Amino acid sequence: MITIKDIAKLTGVTPAAVSQVLNNKGRVSAQKRKEILELCKKHNYRPNYAAKSLQGKKTKVIGIITNFFGNAFFGEIVKGIENIALQNNYVLLFGDSRECNERESMYVDTFIERQVDGIIMYPTFSYEFEQSIRKMNAHGIPFVLVDKHSANQPANFVACDDLTGGYIATTHLIKKGHKKIGFLGGPPCSTIDNRYKGYKKALEENGLVIDQKMISNFEITNKQNIIDGYPPASKILSEKLHPTALFVTTDEAIPGVMKAIRQLKLKVPEGVALVGYGNMPLLNNEDMAITTVNYPQVEVGEKSANMLIDTIENTKDDKELNQVFIKPDLIVRESCG
Repeated sequence: MITIKDIAKLTGVTPAAVSQVLNNKGRVSAQKRKEILELCKKHNYRPNYAAKSLQGKKTKVIGIITNFFGNAFFGEIVKGIENIALQNNYVLLFGDSRECNERESMYVDTFIERQVDGIIMYPTFSYEFEQSIRKMNAHGIPFVLVDKHSANQPANFVACDDLTGGYIATTHLIKKGHKKIGFLGGPPCSTIDNRYKGYKKALEENGLVIDQKMISNFEITNKQNIIDGYPPASKILSEKLHPTALFVTTDEAIPGVMKAIRQLKLKVPEGVALVGYGNMPLLNNEDMAITTVNYPQVEVGEKSANMLIDTIENTKDDKELNQVFIKPDLIVRESCG
């Protein structure tokens, strides 16, 4: 089996120079870099990252903690993460929390034991993931949170600007003439909390009263990760003075919301207008094209991977927190008239 020393000897450089080329670093000339890469490809040479790990060096492995791996929403984020990881010669190791804090904590432990270079974590709902943040900080492992974050445990994160998202969704409904706008939220977390803040801001700016009867939350089942919009939608649409429009804080709840609307013999948008959140592919399966806030999933994934790799490769001690909000936009379709 060919070694890095063999590659160095064949190309007339030091093993350190070969290592720099393979890690896209150093000041090796373009011609020599090309020669080294072609020789590595010819002999199918791969760096021995296990040996590097034993030497206390980088393993070039990033641990990813998902929340139900089959979820289409996170799948798009993973695309973005993988795009950047491959460009920088990192491989990904996955763990699925399945909306369970114990599993989430277990994967943090596992990734630390496996000596991954860093972790990207899509946290569970509620704020119990704060204990995982404390654990990663205690072990000094670089990490980035995706989508959700916590003011109580400051950390690097990349998220959608959900306050702006909630604001533009609600403002659109107000401009369509709606004054009774329902809010379908979910378990406590930064994403839902900020979408509610945007909803509230839009109502207050337009002199509209926040009616608690117009607010209802969906629940998430741990076994299947099903976000069922039917119970909360049915509840508030059954009120005598029901809302004429709904801001649904995740597109995953839309099928259940549509079921409730049909059972109550209402029509979209005449009886009730809808704005979703996420711009997920499942909306294509609905009879009505749903207006939704576009969540830039791939961009969130790419920025989180870039942020983590920068943190891993930046050896300075005075690292400042890097917290990025990406602006969403509204995709207007038929569900608001």
